[in-house]
Amino acid sequence: MNDNPQNPKNLLETIEINRLYNALSDKEKDLVFQRLFHLINQLASGLGMSDNVVLLLDNDILNSMQSYNDFRYKINFIALATFFAFFKNVSTKYKFNILITPMTLYEYFKFDALQSTESCIKNLGELFDVLSLTSLPVIKHFPKEYEGIKAVFGLIKEDRSTIKNEINRINNKKWDMKLVNNKLITLPTYIASIYTPKITTKYFDSKYVELFLYDLILFHVINKNSDKKIQSMMDKRLACTYKVLNIKKGRIQGTGDLNLVSYCDIKTRFYNNNYRNSIIIGLTFDKNLEILLKDYSVKVIQTTFIKGKDNPKEKIFEFLNEQNRLNQVENNDQKKDLLYKYINWIENIFSGNLIIQCQKYKV
Repeated sequence: MNDNPQNPKNLLETIEINRLYNALSDKEKDLVFQRLFHLINQLASGLGMSDNVVLLLDNDILNSMQSYNDFRYKINFIALATFFAFFKNVSTKYKFNILITPMTLYEYFKFDALQSTESCIKNLGELFDVLSLTSLPVIKHFPKEYEGIKAVFGLIKEDRSTIKNEINRINNKKWDMKLVNNKLITLPTYIASIYTPKITTKYFDSKYVELFLYDLILFHVINKNSDKKIQSMMDKRLACTYKVLNIKKGRIQGTGDLNLVSYCDIKTRFYNNNYRNSIIIGLTFDKNLEILLKDYSVKVIQTTFIKGKDNPKEKIFEFLNEQNRLNQVENNDQKKDLLYKYINWIENIFSGNLIIQCQKYKV
């Protein structure tokens, strides 16, 4: 198949972002700024770790990029057009790419909407037309041939069925357990760790499937408990996992989010000191997924314990090195410079000092 398929019927159109923005009401303009700064905050979560930044787009981002004439996505489209126009118009030391995974295709193809090589080429062509708005190079992390894509889709469907069965089992179980006995408290985390199933998957990373199921169980254990001490242990991440991993009309939701988090686990990459070649950052408009991504982007250094025959000086030196590594990422001058340029650039566009155009293929 063509490595970079595009539909010849779709014409390249030039869009003036300022004109679209000026046609909005004041309330809509505020929403554009809100969406835009959400995207910038997500971008900032991984900046400073590597000069090679790879962006993985949630399905709601791709849907929003299709057309500015669709009233459902008009606000999101203008925010995205502005966000991506920066990379084309402002010089930075970072190299940005877009990543397309098999799960990106699976969701964009409407959960297996390919019946032949021709339909696969058509769907890929539409996807690349949509991505033309970004003006960024695309990394294709999926099989090149139709049969390969079809085979991966089969693995995804099998895994989704496995995960769906586990979610149903967890949601149907009675979790109202007596965890407080006089002054003794059985921690909900202990209960969740016991009941989290071991999962064998063919496409999804089983580690993240189990992490999500662990959080889902932990949510139920805390949410169904009548004791206020237990209820106070609820946090946003657990509530978001419950909202993300749900089943509507028999169809499992949230596996795309799970896949995106597994690729964009900045916390683990930083902890393992495995990020200098490249870093993958997820972008979404979904509030629940954004909270999960934020939680998975908290940078934590390795704690040093001095014990037994350990050399105290060496341990202290290790800790200082870890602290320095964290400071280098969080206080990175290159990161600050890009964010400063971004804010000034946005102000200039919407104040009318800059007229910015972007190009995309009509879909």
